[in-house]
Amino acid sequence: MNTKPIVMFDSPEAAQPATLTLADGTKRQLWVGGGHVYNEERDARYAGCTHRPCKYCDAPAQKSWTACDACRAKKDRQNWEALPGKPWYGDSPVCLWSDDRYFWCLQEFEDWAQDECIDKSKVMLVHCEPVYAPKIEHDYACDQLPYEAEDELPGPILAAIAAFNAALDAYGKPLSWIAGNERVEL
Repeated sequence: MNTKPIVMFDSPEAAQPATLTLADGTKRQLWVGGGHVYNEERDARYAGCTHRPCKYCDAPAQKSWTACDACRAKKDRQNWEALPGKPWYGDSPVCLWSDDRYFWCLQEFEDWAQDECIDKSKVMLVHCEPVYAPKIEHDYACDQLPYEAEDELPGPILAAIAAFNAALDAYGKPLSWIAGNERVEL
């Protein structure tokens, strides 16, 4: 558990001014923040703070984020709800929105939701899209040919590329799955 105190970007604890006197007697204004010295106040404040105001509600947000956890979750849900919906019949995989947890059947999803004590209706799922092996283009190795070869691979290599592409077509199964752009309607 993190017990580190919250230091807001604009608080006095985030950065303090410091004056440096140079050898010729001139004074220079610097800023100290996060244990380092900076020329710019903004840089020192960022280094010295742990949080800054959320751009939506002004609640404390971790300094590496522009929005707090609650606003990010709300915006994430809005983005998910804006996707076109499609029912899921368990015939293809689905995955959690913005996550890498995949489900291959309805029972697997229901077991996971029960184990995690999560209401199934609140889970943001998207349909997955298949990823097939890419075909090799006929100009695959043309960069390695001498200039006078006119960018044409030898016949046996072109035949092997055609055979490989035909084998991919014949195989026809996806190698993997990625998150798609359709929301799952349960």
